[in-house]
Amino acid sequence: MESPSSNINPTPSPLAEAVATGIGGAVGASARWAAQWLWPWSADLDAKHLSIVDPVLVINVVGAFFLGVLLSRIERVTPHPLLRPFLAVGVLGTFTTWSSLVTEITLLDAAGLTEEAFFKLGLSLVLGLLAFVAGQRLSRDRGACL
Repeated sequence: MESPSSNINPTPSPLAEAVATGIGGAVGASARWAAQWLWPWSADLDAKHLSIVDPVLVINVVGAFFLGVLLSRIERVTPHPLLRPFLAVGVLGTFTTWSSLVTEITLLDAAGLTEEAFFKLGLSLVLGLLAFVAGQRLSRDRGACL
């Protein structure tokens, strides 16, 4: 006989995970579009018009922070089994944007600004990692508040 707790969070089907991820992806991509709309920027600008701090960097760092918070919270509770695919993979996976970062780095390098390209890549990676760790620690320290 099964214990009553074994049915609390059954493993979702792959289709349910795909749908949750897709819906989350639509939400995250829309949020990224809105953030970039609020901070005018265009991926087809030439490298002379790119700055080190732009919407892509800010979005990626903010997304990494919230991913740290989310994953830290998920460790301590038993969430709905579709929460992680929806929020972590869907919403935050499409809110943050590796492809736009790579596009910016490629534009900088093509314009002969290779040092700036590597600096931007390094800055994005370091700040993203620091933001993720800060989100985890803040969530652990103030878990009931977040």
